[in-house]
Amino acid sequence: MECYNQFKSYINAIIVKYKRKCNQWQKLKIITFTLISFVVVCLVSSKLIKFNLQNVSKTKSYSERRTKNSAIIKVPVDYNKIELDYTKIRLPSDKSRLFDNGNYFSDLVSTHKCNIQPIKLLIIVTSHPNGRSRRNRIRKSWGSPKSNYVKTFYIVGKVNNVSVMDELLKEENLHKDIIRGDFIENHYNLSRKLQTGFEWSYKNCMYKYVLKCDDDVFVNVNFLIETLDRKYGKLTTLYLGHAKYKDPVVRNSIDESEKRYNVNLKEYNGTHYPPYCSGGAFIFSRDVLTEIIPFMDKTRYFKLDDIYISFLVHNANIKALDDSIFDRFGNADVEETEKSCSIDDKIAIFHPVKTEFCHGLLNTTLYGKKT
Repeated sequence: MECYNQFKSYINAIIVKYKRKCNQWQKLKIITFTLISFVVVCLVSSKLIKFNLQNVSKTKSYSERRTKNSAIIKVPVDYNKIELDYTKIRLPSDKSRLFDNGNYFSDLVSTHKCNIQPIKLLIIVTSHPNGRSRRNRIRKSWGSPKSNYVKTFYIVGKVNNVSVMDELLKEENLHKDIIRGDFIENHYNLSRKLQTGFEWSYKNCMYKYVLKCDDDVFVNVNFLIETLDRKYGKLTTLYLGHAKYKDPVVRNSIDESEKRYNVNLKEYNGTHYPPYCSGGAFIFSRDVLTEIIPFMDKTRYFKLDDIYISFLVHNANIKALDDSIFDRFGNADVEETEKSCSIDDKIAIFHPVKTEFCHGLLNTTLYGKKT
């Protein structure tokens, strides 16, 4: 309509200007030429406007996808009311595209593969670029077992420090056991760290079980494998750890040790979380990853990593199992003495281990060597 009005005004101006100088045939040619010109201009303009609107739409969609991985969720979510038909969820036939669909935005940087196949137990340790001393302590002890069926890798993000990242790259080239993600290290980015580890492990490793643990954990690897084979070897969809079955939501705690767990009603409006295993260490059988991967595209990101896992397994109808082989979980303030750090060989995973003193005693007790 705007083009038509402009055309009408322009034609009238031409007629007035040339009505005394042109005969009827000349006037007709002028009008015809002008009409064709305006039609072409209008068509081109409409195409450009449509193209720009599409680009704006795509940019917004990409931005929304990226924002969903932020620390704060801006949309009220009630995970207790999620209704999904699990029977209709199927994995894509192209396994390489498991993480390339929908809302899930991959942060994975590393592409190297496990160099030992097959693996019975894959251990993924969440670490920090500055945590080289902890990683070395693990490498010299339980993280490098003699068994060829166990492999340990470390997931790290990035920091705004060039020298630290340069050292991390050197460490990665030396040990070949670093999994890097494209996200800033932050407590509320731990769920992104888990997503990165799960994606890398599913794409690049074949294993029966995966143990995810923090870098302040001590693992009795031999006893853990023995327990998995003896007690859970015939089970499928195994999600094992120090389970919490009705954990209340922390709302407005002013306690320094709990403030980071505060969750407002917009982030989660339930009173209790779905059952989950403590994030310090838990075990998945490989088929659990197969079940929860589709829900990474459907479940909104949550800033607390173990709770985010609870939403994924809840959506996939997988139950959390508790086992006493996970020791000292939820008792981080216990004093680390010679007695408390000299445990017997019936504890598989010990958390947290805060000092080199305690780590050394545990290593001597379980492996007969000092670190």
